[in-house]
Amino acid sequence: MAEEAAPQNNTMQKMIDYTTSTRKGGILMAEIVLSIIVVICFAVSVFGYYILAGVWELISTIIIFIIFSLELQTTFRFINFQWTDFFRAISSCLLFFIVSIICVASKWSDTPQIVGGVFAFLASLLYGHDTYLILTEIRASKDNAPVMSKYFFILLSKIDHIFPSFLLMSFKAPND
Repeated sequence: MAEEAAPQNNTMQKMIDYTTSTRKGGILMAEIVLSIIVVICFAVSVFGYYILAGVWELISTIIIFIIFSLELQTTFRFINFQWTDFFRAISSCLLFFIVSIICVASKWSDTPQIVGGVFAFLASLLYGHDTYLILTEIRASKDNAPVMSKYFFILLSKIDHIFPSFLLMSFKAPND
């Protein structure tokens, strides 16, 4: 019975350690908290049309947080999680920025929607900061190319006449 509870505690401990010990974990947790506040504000508002933006960003940030805190990016090597996180952060920044401007500037706004717009603007600043940090990390790393399987390269060799070779240079061959 005690052995069954150990993996759950180990998983939770990994998430807590990731949040408290890394800068990325702290930023992701702050993004989750701000997204929850935005969702609550939009849910309380009479004009709660923008709740979907907050829910979408909340779910995507939770998924990335779980992947990074449990170190699942080393398991799924066919996905480049740096670029996935970059596109998540930049799309969240732009979406929350647009939603915040619409919510604050609309003449059909109530107080919760305006407060949600202000928190969405703060979240867009945090997502923008995260985007900047991810981009500097990507530029600093030397190994940006995802590892592809040998079957992918066989497929590429068959369709080499369709794609120019400079498009295929960004992929790295697997170490078999």
